[in-house]
Amino acid sequence: MNTTCLLGVLCFFGLQSVIYKSLPGILVTLNGILYYMNPYSKKFRMNDIFWNMILAIPIIILNKTSRKYMSIGLILWLINNFKLNGNNLVHVFCVQLPISIALYEYLKNQ
Repeated sequence: MNTTCLLGVLCFFGLQSVIYKSLPGILVTLNGILYYMNPYSKKFRMNDIFWNMILAIPIIILNKTSRKYMSIGLILWLINNFKLNGNNLVHVFCVQLPISIALYEYLKNQ
């Protein structure tokens, strides 16, 4: 189990899911829970990445402020995965946090 990333997804996306009753937040949280509780499962990893990308598209298209945070999160995700070998703290604070801010910006303007 990847406790660090699991706590990040629960804090950053789980809370938004409850506060805003956000379907994207719920899906990100549920997929994150499945993957971070089973971090060696390629099936859960691919499912998590696929749905995160699909859910990001309308947020990027519909909210200019969200675009910059989503872009930061995506760029740092790529750097973390391909240059830093998937550091958990980098993932939580440099990927999950900016993307959760992007979701927040999108939700508050709905």
